Parts: sequence; structure tokens; C-alpha cells
Amino acid sequence: MARWPFGPPNAGIALDLAGAPPSLDELRALVEERWKALPRLTQTLVAPGGARTGLAWWTGRHRWARRDGHGLAQQIDSADLTLRDAVRQWFHTPFPADRPPWSLHLLRGAAEGEFSLLFRMHHSLLDGRSLTTLLRALFSSCSASRP
Repeated sequence: MARWPFGPPNAGIALDLAGAPPSLDELRALVEERWKALPRLTQTLVAPGGARTGLAWWTGRHRWARRDGHGLAQQIDSADLTLRDAVRQWFHTPFPADRPPWSLHLLRGAAEGEFSLLFRMHHSLLDGRSLTTLLRALFSSCSASRP
């Protein structure tokens, strides 16, 4: 897990995997099934300013807000990029303000018969232990691949 020091407050973890990659639809369905009970993954991070109440108003800090109707599968994509190229590109890119601050990218591997997954997030979404638990929940007894 790494936090990119020069740019948006992004952090993430990469998995290099051997075998045939799951299809994008399979990965999306797996995420929807295994992470659906985690409300933080559907919330957006609201910057200070505007109409705020409670502790967020008093402290002047970011706060989490519900995003009704935002499906987890919308946060998952694939790209014909290597892990190195994806990290170079996406860790310099802020998350859109109207979406939860995380994404899961299915990438081609460095060699034939390999693929990578890159989970990118705002640094305040999860800590390293929580991220490990989240990925373990995603891949436990998954036959498509084993991290």
C-alpha cells in the first residue's frame, strides 16, 4: 500500500495475479455481492464550505455524505494499461466530487497469463488493515484468481 506524496491525497494497493483475468462483469458482480453491506463505499467526501451542520460546521473539515443510488459496480473499470502506467496516470488524478473516492481497475499484466488489480482510494477512506480486510472479503473462495 502506498500514498502518492506529490498530488491528490490518493492511496492504494496493487495486486499482480497469475491466470486468466475475470471479465469486467464478473468483477463488478463480485464487488456488488461482497461489498454491498459497506455503506462508506457509496459515500462521497464533501469539502469544507457550503451548508454544513453539526461537527463538520464547527471544525471546518471534510465530511462524508450519503450517495443514494450509487452502485458499487460504477467504481470498477478496466484499461489496457500496465500497472506502472496506471499508477503514473491515476495517482495524479483527483477523484470526481460527485462519486465515492475510490476505484478498482482491472489491468493487463506485465506478461502473458498475468493481470493486475489496482485499488485506488482517498487516503481517509480506509487504513491499510481495513483495505486488507476488504480485499480478503472480495477474494475469499473466489475461483477466478487468488491474490
